[in-house]
This record gives sequence, C-alpha cells and structure tokens, in this order.
Amino acid sequence: MVDATGGAIKDDDSATDVKFIDASPVHYLSGPIRVVDKDGIPAMPGDLLAVEICNLGPLSGDEWGYTATFDRENGGDIYKREVLNGKRLPRRRQGQCQEEKMGEIVTSKTLVEVPKYTLYPVFVEGANLSTGDMHFSEGDGEVSFCGAIEMSGFLELKCEIIRGGMKEYLTPMGPTPLHVNPIFEIGPVEPRFSEWLVFEGISVDECGRQHYLDATVAYKRAVLNAIDYLSKFGFSKEQVYLLLSCCPCEGRISGIVDSPNAVATLAIPTAIFDQDIRPKTGKVPIGPRLVTKPDVLRCTYDGNLPTTKNPSCLDVTFD
Repeated sequence: MVDATGGAIKDDDSATDVKFIDASPVHYLSGPIRVVDKDGIPAMPGDLLAVEICNLGPLSGDEWGYTATFDRENGGDIYKREVLNGKRLPRRRQGQCQEEKMGEIVTSKTLVEVPKYTLYPVFVEGANLSTGDMHFSEGDGEVSFCGAIEMSGFLELKCEIIRGGMKEYLTPMGPTPLHVNPIFEIGPVEPRFSEWLVFEGISVDECGRQHYLDATVAYKRAVLNAIDYLSKFGFSKEQVYLLLSCCPCEGRISGIVDSPNAVATLAIPTAIFDQDIRPKTGKVPIGPRLVTKPDVLRCTYDGNLPTTKNPSCLDVTFD
C-alpha cells in the first residue's frame, strides 16, 4: 500500500510538496477485496466481517515516514489554530512498524495499535474490503490533519464472516438498520506508559464564549493548553503541534455531567521527552538540550483567509 497521498510526499526533507499538494484524491486505498467464505459464498449485507491483522510492516526500500500540516486553503489545519503552511518533521527511518489504521477514517490511538480484530458491518455483496493510510505512530485525534507518521506498507489479513451479525450484535443509531458502526478488540501491543501529564479543556472558546456541551471546543482547548505549556520548555509551538499528532497521547471526553460545560483531557506520556516537563518550584529549566531558537521552523502565511489573535496566547493565531 502506498501512503495516504499516493506517494506525492517525497523523501527529500523539502516542505514544498506538502504546501502545494493536491489534497483532493486522498486517502489512497488498496482494494476493494471481495470476501467469500470457505464455500465461496460472498459476504452479504447484514453480515459482520471480522478482520484480523496477522502481519504488517513497511515496504522494503521505503522505510521512512513523515508528519505535516497542510495549508489552510488546501483542506488542512482541522482546528484552525495556527498559521502553519508546509511544515513537516524531518524524515525518520523506521526499524519496526508498530501501528496501523485500516478501514474507515477513525483517528483513535487505540484503533491504530494493531487491534486483535475489528468487526465491520457489511453493506454490499462481497464486503468490498479496502485498506490503506498506514501510520507508524499516532496521537488521539490526529490533530494536525496530516498528522500521525504517515507511511507506506503491507498487510496480511484474515477474514471471517459472521452471518446476520449486524442485527445480532449492533444497535442502529439512526432511522435505518444501516446506521451502525464497527467495533474492535484491542491487541496486545499497545504502548504502555506509567506517567502522564494531563491537560484539561472546557467548552469555552478563546473569546470567552461558552458552547453547550461542545466536546470539540473542549478538546481544542485541551490541545492548545498543551501546546502553550510545552512551548515553555524550548520547543516551538509548531513542533509541539506536530508532536501531538504523532506521539501516543490519549484524548478523552472526561465530563458531560456538569452542563453547560463539556470537559476534555489530553494525556501526554512524560517518558517520550528527554527532560522532566513536570511543573516545579522555580523557573522553567533552561539547558543545552532545549531548542534556543523556537522560530527556526516558522514560515509566513501567504493565503487569503483572515486571522485573529488569541488573547490568551500571543503567538497562536486563529481564523
């Protein structure tokens, strides 16, 4: 499988291909695959398709990955938090593929941790199973849009058809029996961390306007709080923004009981840093491991969309 852009992003450490990419054809998929049982009878609408990942990895000779943000006028920057055009982290060579996202677009860290199996509702004869958009690593929400660490790779799958499984196991969440969603069992390879720094957000936006139980606004605030906090430790806000898309951070809806506020949290494992990022008495530590020029990755926004200043964070802009 090629990466989500179909190979449009090259292994040359240039951001030009990111900034001017045609984002309309993503995501590239391999398939569709017609799924039949041992008697040759295809999966039928109303069945469940149990898909197990038996093996996966990077394509030989293409063991690298990237993360980036697209121009806001080219479909990028989901939260419209920062003016980030054509940014990406330097290439990283991959020794072992750890994570995978497959099927429909679900930007959850838990799902990409190689689930033991996933149960997909079948809507057409043969199921027409397709896979693609592999990720080497991903944070919950994939907040920078072209987030995670995108990669090409291969998959070996095992499929089992559960006849009539949709009616038996899934409850429709809409007016027809087709309004159902997949379920999955988490595999044994989830990254395990014991210490986390957790950032909270509530459904009050940067202008002070309250949004009734709006978990999207709450999660946005949690992410922005994390960006602002980590930038005090020598990282640029652009670096933190990309980091939160591809590190194994955990986002949660932590409260809907205290209306009108929804509460969301973003937990970041402290072990991924080479310094202690916990608050302490005294000032934030300054040392040789810190980036002393946080503007090194900054570039200008040359688009036409309006921007406004966030009054609580002078270096972050919104549209």
